[in-house]
Amino acid sequence: MLAFPRPRILFSRCLGFEACRYDGSLIGDEFAGSLAAACEVETTCPECGIGLGVPRSPVRLVREGSLIILYQPASGRDCTAEMGSWCEGSLAGFMAPDGQSRLDGAFLKSRSPSCGPADVRLYAKREQAAASERTAGLFARAFSAAFPGLPVVDEGRARNFALREHFLISIYCRAAFREAREALSFAHLLDFHTRYKLLFMAYSPARTRVLGRILALHGKKTLSAIFAEYDADLGAVFAKPFRFASMINALQHAFGGLSAKLSGAERAFFLGLLEEYRDERIPLSAVLRVLKGLAIAQANGYLLGQRLLAPYPLELVEITDSGKGREG
Repeated sequence: MLAFPRPRILFSRCLGFEACRYDGSLIGDEFAGSLAAACEVETTCPECGIGLGVPRSPVRLVREGSLIILYQPASGRDCTAEMGSWCEGSLAGFMAPDGQSRLDGAFLKSRSPSCGPADVRLYAKREQAAASERTAGLFARAFSAAFPGLPVVDEGRARNFALREHFLISIYCRAAFREAREALSFAHLLDFHTRYKLLFMAYSPARTRVLGRILALHGKKTLSAIFAEYDADLGAVFAKPFRFASMINALQHAFGGLSAKLSGAERAFFLGLLEEYRDERIPLSAVLRVLKGLAIAQANGYLLGQRLLAPYPLELVEITDSGKGREG
């Protein structure tokens, strides 16, 4: 059985770690707690980082010409420059010696003017009563610019089953890649690529071919250059959640290596499961468990070594959803 690495995840500190919200509250989030127990945790609170204190008067994002500023209406304080400097210093602390991120992803507070990855209220004027646009918080924007390709989610989006699953798949993949990168070994990189190949195909067959061509440069480029190129395209593979049709194609490909030894009834049963998954009546994890059971019964070492069958720990699977379905 393949062991799972422990992802290094940056959490907004208010999500169960410290009562540091503007009103002094602590936000309990069940999934954040479960994930934190399985990860190496780092936390951040940008607003406390620039000395706004707890409790504090709320801050907001305001568009002024081509700029977005961080403004505190109660005091009239423009915190933009302070936040920019703090973000630069904070993000530098998350850099590994090779200049890449030592983190595998971030779980941030939704709609926060500092941490919100999206849907943060953006006001047209400093004293305007209602927001006119939506954007990303200043820290979240800086994080994604510094570490393009790293998975980021907020506790609101994580309530959607498909987005939560995509985040889990992404961070466990990034953690495994980070271990190969830290070893700076082509053998480690090749082993990583081999184990994740079917999962990559479920996301993007085209990007999977690109990653294969990067590996073919071994001996023609430095190992550091190969890792850097691979890292950039790995981020592109997971830029969006997989399309269920592509996942079904990958599952059918995996099943093809097992079907010859099955009876007609067994083949029909599995293909029926795929249709139930296609119709959103069962989750992906249910199909993967059956596929893995077949691989164990046939002692199929290749499939048992594929991360497609177990992309993240089973204990993190929850059959709950925000109600928005796959496209939510």
